Amino acid sequence: MTPYIAVVLTLLSVLPGVYLRYIPFRYMLTPDKRRRLMRVYGAVFVLCLLPMLWIVSLDGTYSLTQMKWYETVNWIPFFLVNLRVFRGVLPQQIFVLGMESVFLITGYTVVTVLFLRLVPGFTFEDYIIPFLFAATLFMTAAVPFVRPFFLGVFRLRMEGGGHRFWRLICFVPCFLACVDLFYINYAGEVFIAEDFLLPRLLNVAAAFFLGGAIYVANDIVDRYVYTLRHYDSVKHQWELLRDHAQNLEQSQSQITIIRHDRRHYLGLLSECLQKGSTEEALALIRHITRKLNETKVERYCQNTMINAVFSRFAAKAREDHIPLTVDAVVPKNIDPEMDLAIVLSNVLENAGRASLALPDEERRIAVRIQDLGSTLRILVENRFDGEVVFGKDGLPQTGRTGHGIGMKSLREFCRNHDAAIRCTYRDGLFRLQLVCPYTKNLGGYDPLEAYKYT
Repeated sequence: MTPYIAVVLTLLSVLPGVYLRYIPFRYMLTPDKRRRLMRVYGAVFVLCLLPMLWIVSLDGTYSLTQMKWYETVNWIPFFLVNLRVFRGVLPQQIFVLGMESVFLITGYTVVTVLFLRLVPGFTFEDYIIPFLFAATLFMTAAVPFVRPFFLGVFRLRMEGGGHRFWRLICFVPCFLACVDLFYINYAGEVFIAEDFLLPRLLNVAAAFFLGGAIYVANDIVDRYVYTLRHYDSVKHQWELLRDHAQNLEQSQSQITIIRHDRRHYLGLLSECLQKGSTEEALALIRHITRKLNETKVERYCQNTMINAVFSRFAAKAREDHIPLTVDAVVPKNIDPEMDLAIVLSNVLENAGRASLALPDEERRIAVRIQDLGSTLRILVENRFDGEVVFGKDGLPQTGRTGHGIGMKSLREFCRNHDAAIRCTYRDGLFRLQLVCPYTKNLGGYDPLEAYKYT
């Protein structure tokens, strides 16, 4: 019975490492998917346990060499599951794997040294159950202490997730662990823990400083990527203003032509009325009205920049057959005007992409902006068919590299301008509520004025 218990304990000692490799990425999953993943982990545990028990049953013994090899390879199936579940973060998964391996190897070394020092005549065969039980207990008890390290240092920024920095650095802790694994398995039935305690503690120190360097480098990469995205957003807003100016210029040109031709229109209209040609007069009036409507520039609010955002998105929404409702009251001159326009543009773009996945009859986007005196309350609603995963900050998360830039911009906006954000998703309706304080620059503003477009 002892070898079978030892096999179970050996596999149980792997589970703290499985947990440490899971927690940096768990925010990528909904609660329901997390529960399903736990069931998959349980199935993998059983599938790993059965062949180990079968091998032990062949000769009824369980050696130190067997334990070393089991500890070396049992992480593989769990890691393959993570690769399947957590997409787009392969470099980070490799990095976390190496750091977790350094932790487990060092933990086993500490437990082994304690047994060699405290238990007279300690041998693996005589103390196999107490040794494996103590090792499993030690790994489990150490998890709460190293958990903040894994959560803090490896807080993933998906925008920089595919950066070549990650692709280069991810193998460093794995190489540290592989060196130890080579000596562990090369020694066979011999304990080398005492001789390797200091080098492995140095490995822990190296991993700790490496983690700190990653934390700092992550911030640098993140700011670099955000700067590039912010530049693209500013360029996008410049294009908005350029398009808006072109529309105004085109409208002005059409008005000039109509003014030039008005005496001809009036002459024709007078002649029709004198002759009693009512139908011709009405047709002429409809023609003039249509010409005037062609000169109309869509106006949703007093603020030029925000109006430009709505104008451009409305044109895109019409092309994509997405009904859009805007009810906005925004002061003419406010700070932050440019940043708010960037954020609003990103939010509307995300809502548009989500709507495209729905049939035409189910698409809908509604925007409402209220002026509360010194604060804007913004509500954006859109239909969505799928799962939404929210992070700790309450914003939707995505595990795909290159996505989620709009939410990143929104997060930075809230941090820089003391804004508050709340996102909800229920019954297929996604709602984003943003409360943003502002200061009013010189310029008139009528708070009772509102413009509505459907």
